[in-house]
Amino acid sequence: MDNISIEILKIVSEFSPVNTAQLVQVLGCSKRKVLAGLADLRVAGRIFTKIPVGHFSSEAAYQVWLENGGKEKITCRGRAAAARSNLTKARRNDTIPCRTIIMLSSQGPLRAIDIARALDVPYNTLSGQLSTMVTRGQVIRTGRAGKSLYSLAPGVELEQGAATPVNGIFAEPG
Repeated sequence: MDNISIEILKIVSEFSPVNTAQLVQVLGCSKRKVLAGLADLRVAGRIFTKIPVGHFSSEAAYQVWLENGGKEKITCRGRAAAARSNLTKARRNDTIPCRTIIMLSSQGPLRAIDIARALDVPYNTLSGQLSTMVTRGQVIRTGRAGKSLYSLAPGVELEQGAATPVNGIFAEPG
C-alpha cells in the first residue's frame, strides 16, 4: 500500500462517510491519485464506497451509519432534490406560452388583450408569443386582425408532470 492509500484509510476510518472531494482537499494531492488509492483499497477490501454517500471503513460501518441517522440524512437529501426539481418545473411552466395554454384550456377562446391582462404581461410581448404559438400549431387564431380570438389547438396540452395548480406543486401544503 502506498502513502496515499494509508492516509485515505486513516481519514476514512476516523471521519466516515468521507467523499472523494473531501479526501482531495485534506490530502492536498490530485484527484487522480486519490481515485487510484481508493481503487486499491476497494480491491483489497479495506474500504466500502456507497455512492453518493461516501467512503466507509467497511460495509458494517455503513450499516451502523444508516442506523444512527444516515437514513434521515439520505431522506433529507432526497426531499431537497425533489424540491429543487419541482421549483425547476414551476419555473419552466411559468412561461407565457405555458400560462397561455393553461388559460385557454380552462377558459376557452379569448382575445389577445384579455389574455395579456389576465397574465399581467404587456400586450406586445403576448402578441409575439401568440404569433409563435400559432405558427407552431399550439393555438388557433380565428377572426380578423384586432378582433381575433385565440383558442387551444386540438390535442395541445402541457407535458406530463407539468406544474399546474391541480397537481399540487403550486398548492398550499395541507
